[in-house]
Amino acid sequence: MKITIAALVLGLACAPYALSASCSLSKDSGFHISGNNLCLNDVDYVDGIAKLRQLDINSFSVINKEMVVFSATSPLGSFLMLGTPKGNIKILGDMPNSDLKKSITGIRSVSFSQKNNEIYFISNAWAVSGAIHKLSWNHIINVLDNIPVEVDDIEFITSGNTFYVIQQGKYQGYLIANKHKYKKGGGSYDVYSLVSPSGKEIREIDEYQEKVNEFLYTSGTNETIK
Repeated sequence: MKITIAALVLGLACAPYALSASCSLSKDSGFHISGNNLCLNDVDYVDGIAKLRQLDINSFSVINKEMVVFSATSPLGSFLMLGTPKGNIKILGDMPNSDLKKSITGIRSVSFSQKNNEIYFISNAWAVSGAIHKLSWNHIINVLDNIPVEVDDIEFITSGNTFYVIQQGKYQGYLIANKHKYKKGGGSYDVYSLVSPSGKEIREIDEYQEKVNEFLYTSGTNETIK
């Protein structure tokens, strides 16, 4: 299955997006972002179509005009979903496990990597940190062929409470994860770290977003975290 990717990712892929009536004014077709809104043609997908299906979308990443991947909650739990103009497809739902690196609950903060065709998301894990996971596009194709995602198909990448997938520049496909760490002499701190697609922490960048944005600029991209 060949896909044409034009992913649009907002902020740190961690927060719900403020809504306004801008979709009705948009002249773009298919899935796209207008202002901070996820639109399907001229309809607000979050506030309209998804709510009709009792889905409360909390994060999304547009893959192309025909597909959007999003995380959502409903009375039945949390889900990772694929949206198409014809409807929604469940990729996976809550999968509790005694191993916190494999436990999938509270799915949120979804983001799509253009370089590697991979979907990243956060699930609940430790008291002070979530777990960042990765799912390959091949497993999405399997879902379309009615082959469900198993827990071993989901790869734990690293701990983190927010993250951003770098889409351009020297570190395209890498992640910037905001991690909660402990100092050797006592105490803790939160820091943005550069993490490879396989989960290896390359280096700490800084505690402040401004310094992270400077790092992104010097690595060849105008992307910023917010």
